[in-house]
Amino acid sequence: MRPVPSPKPVVWVGQARDELKALPREVQRTMGIAIWFAQLGGLHPLASPMKGKLAGVIEIGIDFDRRTFRLMYTAKLGAVIYALCAFPKKATKGIATPKAPFGPRRAATSAGPQDPRAGREVLMNKRAPDFERSSGNVFADLAFDHPEEELAKAQLIFQIVELIRARGLTQIQAAQLLGLPQPKVSLLCRGQSTGFSTDRLIRFLNRLDQDIEIVVRTKRSTRRPATVRVVRRGRNVRRPQRAIARAT
Repeated sequence: MRPVPSPKPVVWVGQARDELKALPREVQRTMGIAIWFAQLGGLHPLASPMKGKLAGVIEIGIDFDRRTFRLMYTAKLGAVIYALCAFPKKATKGIATPKAPFGPRRAATSAGPQDPRAGREVLMNKRAPDFERSSGNVFADLAFDHPEEELAKAQLIFQIVELIRARGLTQIQAAQLLGLPQPKVSLLCRGQSTGFSTDRLIRFLNRLDQDIEIVVRTKRSTRRPATVRVVRRGRNVRRPQRAIARAT
């Protein structure tokens, strides 16, 4: 498992941030974690690359309270994550995706907010969406009460999911290792933080043979609030032989 890279910045396209804020809080939380995965170059367990005309767009689908909610973003355009739109599913045919949110937003991101081609491409679609740069913490953008704690959980969950993937563990094997019932592991492996405290997530990393070192230092800027970061150092994670044997 490679060291964690520097996170890519996030840009909200059009009304994407307000659309996401209008969804249930638990849905916002999981989608925020999914965006964090994307910022680190990863793919959230609930993420699916789209095909055809929407190739290059990633869809996050979340079932909550008997409804399905979706977030669309693209990470194909340089070192930026563009959040395109978020909405509840309102398809009338099977799992079809509503077409309305995509046209002008997707075209606008093909050049970027500061590229001169962006204006021309948006003009061709008759409507120009605005670009809003993230504060650096998606959970702060979404007005969570404790955004730094939410981001710390997202960072820890990313590490746990990546370690489980790297070791090739099944959910049953992960449940035995973490001391959790299988349904709880299923939630964790889907990149969801509900029901898991920061302390508990740290203990899971210990059970995955990871040392945890907490470093306290004076913040670098007097203009910004203090932050919490999870930084990975050390050797690559190798898949245990017993896990390989069981998997085969």
